[in-house]
Amino acid sequence: MKADIDGAVHIARIASGFGWMWDEPDVTRFCQATGWSILHEDRGHGPSLRTNLDVHMPQCRIEFDRRIMNRRPGGLGAIDRVAIYVADSGQVKPADPQSAAVHRQIRDRLIEELGPVSEYVFGQDLDADYWRRPDVVISVVPHDAFILMELVNPEFQRRRDEDGAYDFNHDDEDDD
Repeated sequence: MKADIDGAVHIARIASGFGWMWDEPDVTRFCQATGWSILHEDRGHGPSLRTNLDVHMPQCRIEFDRRIMNRRPGGLGAIDRVAIYVADSGQVKPADPQSAAVHRQIRDRLIEELGPVSEYVFGQDLDADYWRRPDVVISVVPHDAFILMELVNPEFQRRRDEDGAYDFNHDDEDDD
């Protein structure tokens, strides 16, 4: 697995002080702040960016809210999340044995930079680590063949957490 741990820390540092508005102009501003470029425009979902990270797939995907009720002037919704490959194996394969160790290394360096991980919120991904800030949620999400850093709109993260939480309000009536 090829990881750019220093690059991940650098991104987290930029993201935590970025002043997110979570709208389309943030894409250009974030590219300028990171030195990245737009690789592919997709007006329906959001652009792909070419990163300068030293990984097999130096790419980033920006996802916009696709709900019609949340469209903003210009046609797109708010940015939901920015998903960045900070480590990858370069091929699709079963779980990379290095993935857990690389995830721990990234997590430990981000703890040094950002402080302790945020308290667990019921419904969030149990394998991921989160740093919740007022205007961005930074997470590290391990997968079998890659590790993503996600920069998430706090409103979208709230919806994600709620969607992931189980509803324990069951009807307990017996059918005796």
